[in-house]
Amino acid sequence: KEVHPDVVAGADEQVRKEHSRLFRQLAEAFELVTGFLESRAVTLQCSPAAAKSAPQSQQPPHRENHKRADRTGYFRGGVPARPMQIGLYLYYRGAISYRELIEALLWQRKQRPSIGNIACSWGWLNAEEVSEISRSTRNGRFGNRAVAMNLLTPFRVRTLLNFQRCHQQRLGDFFLERKILTDGALEHLGAELSEHNRRFRNRSPRWQTRQTAV
Repeated sequence: KEVHPDVVAGADEQVRKEHSRLFRQLAEAFELVTGFLESRAVTLQCSPAAAKSAPQSQQPPHRENHKRADRTGYFRGGVPARPMQIGLYLYYRGAISYRELIEALLWQRKQRPSIGNIACSWGWLNAEEVSEISRSTRNGRFGNRAVAMNLLTPFRVRTLLNFQRCHQQRLGDFFLERKILTDGALEHLGAELSEHNRRFRNRSPRWQTRQTAV
């Protein structure tokens, strides 16, 4: 409510633009966190048999020059038996904490333009439509809400997401820059992830239609 554009409807243009910018950032942050929590909730509902299908004895590679006394927030169960992207895999392998994952996703998000801004620059949306989508109470991400409101087509959303991915740094760079993981550890985990996804991709056809830009 504090940053909603309607609060400063009678203010000058600069103030209104700043509130719109803050409101979009807030909406994107909310979307990011709730999206991850929804993903985690689905994982926690997986059957025990599915969780046991992955090796339980795996330990994360040693973190060189990065020791912590407090490891609260590190996952200790088995890796879910489904394809996933690098951030979630690192978390489920116990290589990064839940907090580090969220920080990395927020960092990556800041490196790329929002799909709303991209759509505006391409003439697919205008500022009012972007604001309308951001204010929507519909569930799902920005692109899904835009499709539900008939403001974008699924094809255009996919095109925007692909362009967005091309203009962001790799998530792994966050962990390297902060010395959370070493080059060797990240390379090793990346190879593990490729093998993991190869094993489970063909078993999860529904996953292929629900990929997101995490």
